[in-house]
Amino acid sequence: MSNRLTLETHKFEKDPTTNRPRLAELTPYISIETEHGELFIQNGQVFPMTGPPISDPPQWFWDEVKKCTPEALADVKFKLPSKVDAPSDEKPVQTPIRRKRGRPRKEKVHG
Repeated sequence: MSNRLTLETHKFEKDPTTNRPRLAELTPYISIETEHGELFIQNGQVFPMTGPPISDPPQWFWDEVKKCTPEALADVKFKLPSKVDAPSDEKPVQTPIRRKRGRPRKEKVHG
């Protein structure tokens, strides 16, 4: 693991047989940005834009990370600690559909 954030996600090297570039390393990251600031997740660590990884991110970070899919977190090798609640499987409550103004609709009676 690196002690620095790298925004260069694709590293290429020259293939000696074809002399063409080939992907040597993929280092994805997730950017978590709110009005409070921006932090990054990469290689299982949390980074500010500059400097070493931080060990105790603020609460707003955890609120945003809970919105990420498990697949996205796995891509950056990040596991939610047990103290943070995992995202719930509940579906969001739908707001009722607003009807157009005007006369109420007559019910159709089939009979």
